[in-house]
Amino acid sequence: MNTKTNKELINLAIVKLKIEDDFINYKINGFLQAILKLEFISEEEYNYIVYGTNNKQKLNLMKKGLTHNLINKFDDDNQLNNLSFDEYNNVIVNNDFKEYVTH
Repeated sequence: MNTKTNKELINLAIVKLKIEDDFINYKINGFLQAILKLEFISEEEYNYIVYGTNNKQKLNLMKKGLTHNLINKFDDDNQLNNLSFDEYNNVIVNNDFKEYVTH
């Protein structure tokens, strides 16, 4: 570690924190899924704890891999109404969203 620059040390610290955060989330998520199946918490409580929302559209977008921050940005910019899902549950966008992305 003595041979690392400050920038490299900061990057290593960030990677270490991310790994630890992912591990803790994995363990906690397993526990939360168990208590959901045992009906100690409701699906609404589970969604709020895990995803931070009970908004169906936001939940669908998160489950598709969009980040919480990106979804909130779209919400702040009134773009969530420009996103929908096709019959196969794929995200589709309208022309207004395409224009939003290109500007």
